[in-house]
Amino acid sequence: MMTRSTSKVLAPALLATGALLLGADAVLRPGHAGAWAAAAGVLAVMAFMLWRTPDRAAGGWAHRNVRDGVALAAAIVDVALGLRLADAFGMHPQGSLALRVTMLATAAFLVFTGNELPKVLVPAGRHADLARVEACRRVAGWTGVLTGIVLAIVWVALPIDAAMVASLVTFGVAAIVLVWQLGIARRRGQAA
Repeated sequence: MMTRSTSKVLAPALLATGALLLGADAVLRPGHAGAWAAAAGVLAVMAFMLWRTPDRAAGGWAHRNVRDGVALAAAIVDVALGLRLADAFGMHPQGSLALRVTMLATAAFLVFTGNELPKVLVPAGRHADLARVEACRRVAGWTGVLTGIVLAIVWVALPIDAAMVASLVTFGVAAIVLVWQLGIARRRGQAA
């Protein structure tokens, strides 16, 4: 996990870098307005989340977690935008490199967040059944870690078309596991 001072500086710096890369992409590729508009929207949402999360909420843990998440997500967006600019300058004859690197960064993000999720403490008194909450977090954490590992293997080993299909299947299975676990937790809560 990032230290407090590192992520405090890193998240805004990565957002600013993303904005600069986005501006360069908009100038160099005016025909791709939809792609850079979507990236601008993602950066704007991340900046808003960083700005609106209170610094002192629950001892500051919420702001630190949001800041760390924004830093990782902004890094993924920056890598994708940087590789798109490299493609625009003819530095990468393969256009698939940007997609592969972005998906590998996404896989690393899933592994990281899946590993950290069960470690986040729930404030006492907020949930009636802490054991059920912890069980859900463990399943969600394992699902995130395993999904990230599978995505990394898929995007390193398979051709682009097969990797896209395998990614959709992997995300679908992960979503089914999470919805199934949520349903089990809800039924147990109603039975208690």
